[in-house]
Amino acid sequence: MPPAVTRPARSRDAGHFRVTNSVNWVEIPRNNVIDFGGNQMTSGHPHDTARDLMNPGVECIAAHETLDRAAQMMRDMGVGALPICGPDDRLKGIITDRDIVVKCIAEGHDPSRTTAADLATGLVWVAADATVQEALARMEENQIRRLPVIEQHRIIGMISEADLAKHLPDDQLATFCHRVYAS
Repeated sequence: MPPAVTRPARSRDAGHFRVTNSVNWVEIPRNNVIDFGGNQMTSGHPHDTARDLMNPGVECIAAHETLDRAAQMMRDMGVGALPICGPDDRLKGIITDRDIVVKCIAEGHDPSRTTAADLATGLVWVAADATVQEALARMEENQIRRLPVIEQHRIIGMISEADLAKHLPDDQLATFCHRVYAS
């Protein structure tokens, strides 16, 4: 009987699969090839596009909204970044919690009078049908940890480090982190 692959709830976070047969089990790193008596098995599953990696259902902050409102939205949603959208619902930029602290508060500006549009800079995004490699390259080139995903000129999701950690092989994730954080 060939072994069955199951993924216990806690082992996903550790990047391991539990491989069992009728007698025993062993945990193995993701995307390693295991040989069970001539039956090769690859753990993990491929993700081909940015859509496969992204977290859907992203919520924008309007460009005219103030940074204190942006901070409240981030708190309420448990996120560290919000896409900024204009009145046409098109992506204008992205704002992070760090942007609010470093570019507004630390500079002596009032977050209740500074708008999201005031801090919107360097629009970087990826198409929903872009390959995972294209998405990673865009993030690495721009040294960013969050990437909006666009389809038909509208934002449909966001790729974050957490999404990468859930879906990428450990070696690919380590390479990404080195390229983004090392410079």
